Amino acid sequence: MNKKVTIACTTGLSASILVTKIKQLITDDAITIESTTASQIADIIKQQKTDLLLLAPQLAYLRDQVNELILQKSNNKILVRYISIDLYSQLNANQTLEQIKKIL
Repeated sequence: MNKKVTIACTTGLSASILVTKIKQLITDDAITIESTTASQIADIIKQQKTDLLLLAPQLAYLRDQVNELILQKSNNKILVRYISIDLYSQLNANQTLEQIKKIL
């Protein structure tokens, strides 16, 4: 079963770099991954365009809003997790992919 993962950061720049690195590591089609900006998170949740939403550490301030939207708009079908600051600051694709696999 194909799972879609979205990594979000404030402007999408660092998330897109991390996604590019992760895509180079993915060896099968079981995971589709993309990046987005903080301003697009609500639309992604409302349209249920992802199975897992990984948020950059700097988006922790959105925690309550994101959880409320997921409850209201996706009936908790979308998982939300935060990437640790250690992984994210290093743009560590290997460990982030391992985290994704464990969650899914």
